[in-house]
Amino acid sequence: SDLKVNKNIFGMRKPTVRPTTAIGINSKYAMYPNWQASVADYKLWQEYTFKKKEMTRKEYIAFLQKRYSETSDYMNRVMRIVKNQKA
Repeated sequence: SDLKVNKNIFGMRKPTVRPTTAIGINSKYAMYPNWQASVADYKLWQEYTFKKKEMTRKEYIAFLQKRYSETSDYMNRVMRIVKNQKA
């Protein structure tokens, strides 16, 4: 699968503006030398994306739903998981 070949655990695309740990592109998605570089790139993306504004947990999840999730009820699913973890 592309996930194994790309070592891209978050489904990130290779950025054109911000710093990245990606080493290429395969099937429209960023490729990494290992899964750890994928995690490091996700952190770089978060730092770049949110450097100007702090968000609440709900705002962050809503942002992810708009930009990342393919399901319409992503925010509800995540909030349900968060709620269950607190119990």
